[in-house]
Order: sequence, then C-alpha cells, then structure tokens
Amino acid sequence: MVSSTYKGFRFPREIIAHCVWLCHRFTLSFREIELMTAARGVEVSYETIRAWCTRFGPEFARWLRQSAPRPGDKWHLDEVFIKVGGVRKYLWRAVDQDYAPSVQLNGFWPRSVVSPRTSAYPATI
Repeated sequence: MVSSTYKGFRFPREIIAHCVWLCHRFTLSFREIELMTAARGVEVSYETIRAWCTRFGPEFARWLRQSAPRPGDKWHLDEVFIKVGGVRKYLWRAVDQDYAPSVQLNGFWPRSVVSPRTSAYPATI
C-alpha cells in the first residue's frame, strides 16, 4: 500500500499513515487531525501533519483512487425535482445498478441505460 520511506521519522509508520489517510479520505483539516490524534494520546502538531501530507499524500491519493469502487455497467436515469434559489428545477441524474450516483465516471461507460418511458428521454443522454 505505502512505501517504506518512513525511516528517520519520530512517529511510527502507523501514525503517519493514519494521519495522511484521514487527510485524504475525509478531507479533514490539519488542525482537526491534530485534535483527533491528541484525543487518542498522540501529541503531533498540525505542521507535522502538513509535512507528512505533502510528502506521502500523492501516494495515498493514488492508492485511494485505485481502490475506489467502480460504477456498475447498468445505469438507471433518475428524475428529481430540486429547488435552486427558490425556483423548482427538473433534474435527471444517472445512478448505477446499486443506486450509487455515477458522478465520477473515470472513463467508464454503461453497458445499458434504463429510463422511464417519457418523451424527454433522448435529450437526457
């Protein structure tokens, strides 16, 4: 998962990896991570966490992207009414077969698209 470039650091590999993972997985601020580690008895400054994220962050981000679940190959078109600025709008969105939003496609395209039978369907694709 992560390289063995942790030699020479004061804290163990597990603490460094956990702090960097928290930063990239949940987009927490460095100060929030500092408070979380302090609650568990580990005193580490937010500047140290920032340095770790700068050094080890790209590797963790790459690993998280590679291990992200892939969207399914069968998509459903979902029609939703939303309010934007107090005005009611009509929104079409694509969800995969597990009904997870297919927002980040990353080059994946569906094998089939399921939609309600409406006249607006061709315009949504």
